Amino acid sequence: MRRLLVLAAVVTVAASPAASRAGSITGVFVEKPANSPLAGVEVVVRRAADSTVVAHASTSADGHIHLDGLPPGRYLLRASLLGHVSLTRADLVLSEQAPDLDLGTQALAVSPIAVPGVSVSTETATAIVAADRNIYLTKDMPAATSGTATDVLRTVPELDVDIDGHVSLRGSSSVNIQFNGRAAPMKGDALTTYLRQFPASRIERIEVIANPSAKFDPEGTAGIVNIVLKDNVDLGLSGNVNLTTGQRYSGPGARVAWQKGPVTLFSGVYGSRGGYEYQSGVARRNLLARPVNEFGSASNYDFTSGYGAFDASLDYALSKRSTLYGTINSSLNASDNAALTHYSTVLDSAQVATSRYDRSSAGHYAGSTNSVTLGFQHLVSQGKDEREIEFMQSDTDNENRDLGFSRTLVPAGRGDQASRQRGAYGDHERSLQIDDTHPLGAHGKLESGYRGSARTTTNSSGLSFFEDGSLVSTPLSDASDYSHREVYHSGYLTLGSTIRRLSLQVGARAEAAHRTFDARSAGQRFENEYRSLFPSANAAWDFGRGRNLRLTYSKRIERPPATYLNPDVPSSDSLNRFVGNPYLQPKYTHSYSLDASWTGGRGSLRMSPYYRETVDNWDRVTRVDAAGVATTTWLNASSIRFFGTSLTASLRQTKRLGGTMSVSVYREHHDAGNLSGQFRREATNWSANGNAVFKTTKSLDLQGYLRYSPAQTLAQGRVSAYTYSSLGLRLKLGKSAWASLWISNPFNVARFVTTTGDSAYAQTSSTQWGSHWFSFTLTWTWGKPPEEKPRRQSGEQQQQDAPVPR
Repeated sequence: MRRLLVLAAVVTVAASPAASRAGSITGVFVEKPANSPLAGVEVVVRRAADSTVVAHASTSADGHIHLDGLPPGRYLLRASLLGHVSLTRADLVLSEQAPDLDLGTQALAVSPIAVPGVSVSTETATAIVAADRNIYLTKDMPAATSGTATDVLRTVPELDVDIDGHVSLRGSSSVNIQFNGRAAPMKGDALTTYLRQFPASRIERIEVIANPSAKFDPEGTAGIVNIVLKDNVDLGLSGNVNLTTGQRYSGPGARVAWQKGPVTLFSGVYGSRGGYEYQSGVARRNLLARPVNEFGSASNYDFTSGYGAFDASLDYALSKRSTLYGTINSSLNASDNAALTHYSTVLDSAQVATSRYDRSSAGHYAGSTNSVTLGFQHLVSQGKDEREIEFMQSDTDNENRDLGFSRTLVPAGRGDQASRQRGAYGDHERSLQIDDTHPLGAHGKLESGYRGSARTTTNSSGLSFFEDGSLVSTPLSDASDYSHREVYHSGYLTLGSTIRRLSLQVGARAEAAHRTFDARSAGQRFENEYRSLFPSANAAWDFGRGRNLRLTYSKRIERPPATYLNPDVPSSDSLNRFVGNPYLQPKYTHSYSLDASWTGGRGSLRMSPYYRETVDNWDRVTRVDAAGVATTTWLNASSIRFFGTSLTASLRQTKRLGGTMSVSVYREHHDAGNLSGQFRREATNWSANGNAVFKTTKSLDLQGYLRYSPAQTLAQGRVSAYTYSSLGLRLKLGKSAWASLWISNPFNVARFVTTTGDSAYAQTSSTQWGSHWFSFTLTWTWGKPPEEKPRRQSGEQQQQDAPVPR
């Protein structure tokens, strides 16, 4: 923590305006030939003598730039914006007699096709505050070459990633994970597993959008985390290959890019094989039984997994403004798990064992996900004047089986028992999206669109028991079969404008939804039809000199997944069961946020107070009966309110040291009084994390990461403090090769304990990961250096008048 505070102090000083400003550079950037102001142009000023970056800022909403604190001397300047030809100047001179230089009006030409430009090496900020999102680049992270997507997400200061890989934002795990602006094709635990296997070398940046506008799909009450993948396109043929080996996973990967005339094609293939282990335990006291009894279990889990993926994208330019495109993504994954659990039940008064048995199990999972996207885009001016229509189809299918064997130790004389559980799961979705962006005068734009989607989730599973090789019927023998169909139609309208330094956007999305859940094994059908309105507002003021203020509001929704609804879930554990709630309703969140940021030549500082209220919130509630059986389900609670603030500092990687740090403090008011008077809680929680990169030489980078979350309050108890750390290094081998080493959990402290209870029971659950693990990666790139080219983005990936960093 001491190092993190030192880093924050360094960044705070670096981001603050200088005490004396010897000179300044001002100017206005416009788009050629329309001469309309360009917001978000990234301007970097370097000393001509040694190429050191001395100032960096982005243009305001009206295209103005103001850089100060510059001593007399000669300077180089580079201005860049996605989709435009970069501008470079090498003739800037400030003197004591003329310390202030006015560039006048500088015009950037639109670059719809890759244009060779002057190559000027500039250090890029690791964190960038855009108009509607915060952007974190991965180019300086060893985790981005050796780790997985989960490792990279852990290094983002705004995000919390727990020991199991679940992502949360501002205290909520209801996060919409996207890839290149499109929702991930899988949800829940399947998505968590996918991120743990996805190679981080494919990731260019992480975008965090806490309060998205109405243009975005409203799913995910905490906001959107957009994972932007690398798609560098060269003139001609190029590519890269990499090989990773480690304790958690090992495997190869390769990408190739080809561009000729109107055709752009890029494709990649990846594979991995790995595994991990962890331990868990449960201790529960049944307070209803007389005499009181205690239940305990201790488990060891061992997982091995395999993963393979292929993707291809083809763009065909019909003209300079119109493009047909298509993408294919396909992945296969399989895993095997083995577990050994010791169970025991004893009487509290005499500590006499009434039941004791061991259960071993071996499971296998295999699945595939395939998605196809077809679209057409007509682009006049990116983000201001464009039309797009896109069709997407995604199909996920998997099956699993689990074989178990229970050996009874107490009471004596009871026979051993074997179990077999099989399941098949399918998730199929189709969607059509139409987006239109139309300019309104020189400073405004109108966005409108429609999205229709249909999604069907199916599951079929069964649990059977055997004694002496013969099938037997027990109270736990069960079969489950359900189908969950969701249909959504929505339309949105947003209006945005800039008035000198002020940027405004308001909008709303209207949605009609219909959900049908067929619990076929129970012979029941549950229908739910509802309509929702999702307003949004965004106001930003540019004070100049790197100072910005942004106020946002959005309404979001989270819909219960099918696994939360299923009332018929087979379980091989007679004392621990989960029963879904088919009457569970969506939860809605109103979110308000104020972001104040300061950007200087050495870094940035951002403070973000926020308030969030969720109605019809879900709570995971466990009930224990007199027989000691714990039944868990999800219920709609009254509300949950968060009020907090986060302080994030970013140190620009201009010399040896760079990185980010974030401290978050929030007050939580949890009101589930409609479920039980015991479920009203208030607590103050906080967390801190830091990520530092140290360039020891021109070729060797070192990185350290630390996250700490203290104990937090739950509806029925508390979860203990959690600490996670990692270390990495990256070595440049010539001009086109890298070697990197990544060590996760080096001090073996990744562990947490959950305590829950009420008048019926008291329970403590703990999870401990295995010891630290490492991975080593070699990467080689061949072909020409990438050229700058505006990349097609989906409608949900476009930024609101903001630059995409390079």
